[in-house]
Amino acid sequence: MLAAWESIPPTHPLSLRSYLASLSRNIGINKYRHSSAQKRAGNTAELLEEIATFTPTDDPSETLLAKELALHINDFLSTLNPETRNCFVLRYYYAFSNEEIAKKTGKTTHAVAALLSKTREKLKLYLRDHQFSI
Repeated sequence: MLAAWESIPPTHPLSLRSYLASLSRNIGINKYRHSSAQKRAGNTAELLEEIATFTPTDDPSETLLAKELALHINDFLSTLNPETRNCFVLRYYYAFSNEEIAKKTGKTTHAVAALLSKTREKLKLYLRDHQFSI
């Protein structure tokens, strides 16, 4: 509604319905472009590299290990304080960038990166304690 109010030209549009329809379409296109931009969609490789540092190595029973790993990660997440858990889940489940997490949580990008790094180290230790090879 605010977008419509702010974008109405000084002269009245011939058809308000057509004007609002084109405005909605343009907003939708811009949102799509924003969410699928290379900068946002291109961090998948980096994210997979980070995740690979604490997943089990190749093994014939990989499916079973993956399920067991998921259970241990959920147990680990339950030990974290809500703020740390939220940052970790935003990064590794929802694939948010550090910048997006910083905006969402009110932290600096550096603080988010440091928090995630410390949490990954804690997760590595937790998994080692539960006999996962890292």
